[in-house]
Amino acid sequence: MKKHLKKFVALVLLIATSFLVVTNQKPVQTEAISQSEIDAAKKEQEKIKQQREEYQKKLQQLNADVTNAKQYIRELDSIIAGITEKIYDLENQMSEKKTQIADIEVKLEKAKQDEVEQYEAMKLRIQYMYEHGNATYMDVLFNAQSFSELLNKAEYLSKITEYDRKMLEKLQNTKNEIAATEAQLKSEYAQLEELQSQNRIELASNEYLLASKNSEVERLNSMVSDSESELKEIIRQEDELDAEVEAMIKKLQAQIAAEEAKKKLEQINQGGYFHWPVPGYYRITSVFSLNRLHPVLGVVRKHNGVDIGVPTGVKIQAAAEGTVVISQYSISAGNYIVIDHGGGVMTEYMHCSKLIARVGQKVKQDEVIGLVGSTGYSTGPHLHFGVRTVDGYVDPLSFFSNISVK
Repeated sequence: MKKHLKKFVALVLLIATSFLVVTNQKPVQTEAISQSEIDAAKKEQEKIKQQREEYQKKLQQLNADVTNAKQYIRELDSIIAGITEKIYDLENQMSEKKTQIADIEVKLEKAKQDEVEQYEAMKLRIQYMYEHGNATYMDVLFNAQSFSELLNKAEYLSKITEYDRKMLEKLQNTKNEIAATEAQLKSEYAQLEELQSQNRIELASNEYLLASKNSEVERLNSMVSDSESELKEIIRQEDELDAEVEAMIKKLQAQIAAEEAKKKLEQINQGGYFHWPVPGYYRITSVFSLNRLHPVLGVVRKHNGVDIGVPTGVKIQAAAEGTVVISQYSISAGNYIVIDHGGGVMTEYMHCSKLIARVGQKVKQDEVIGLVGSTGYSTGPHLHFGVRTVDGYVDPLSFFSNISVK
């Protein structure tokens, strides 16, 4: 049972640490691409960018035109509402004037009729007096019973004549006044008609402008919609081209990296590129191997470097100049450091008792980066030294002809 439990724990630890070890992968071969192709794509990219900017400006202007047109329509609506209200008020005033004119016409007709009747009555009296002469007048006077009655009857006859005259004058004046009022009302009514006619003309003009502006807004909205569709298509093309250019750049970068890696490997293979990380200590306790029984986990797994037997505290030196990309602790490697030497070449230093170099630090060849220890999965103090290229992990001893396994 303990044996199975031990294997189970080892398997779990192996799975947990597998995420911490870089796998041996070869770079994906990509179709070769030139800088001139990228430059041509970038020119097309700039052209589409300019088109997008032009359409964005055009769309911005169209939206501004739509906003202005809508604002003008709102103003026209307000003007039309005001004119419509004026026409409504004028119609009410005209209706009132018509009623007043009708009333005046009735009064005028009555005044004319009264004048005619009064005039006819007066003519009858004059005719009667003319036909009977002064006899009638004398009869009226001599039939008086007293002088006082005589005076009264004479005054009465005089007043009748005066009354007829005054009544005729009054009726004439009334008729004239009514006629003048009628003329004034008709004049005012004519003015109201003129105002109403002018307002209706203005209303028709503004309604025409409103219809024109509504048509313009519809046209602008259609243009906005078309421009938005065209802009979306341009943006889609721009995004596709951006992605294409980015992919081309990555391919070119990959090509350049592959060429640099090739040059770096050629340089390394010429010998003397790497220096031994722990000078004076050359005992190899575990070689580079595709299959090795892990001394702690108890399972067969690849050994991506060599283990060098070194006492705790011995200084670890950088095998070559480069940039520290990892300087941390992991459960399997313990305290470990990874240095990038460029061209896809990196070196690893595991199980340190102390880390000295920090991430991002530029280190020189033979510069002290840490101290030997036994942290992580380790059976004793030693340095795990690994070399990785773009083609994966390689045997570090292949770069040191003077070091042999004993």
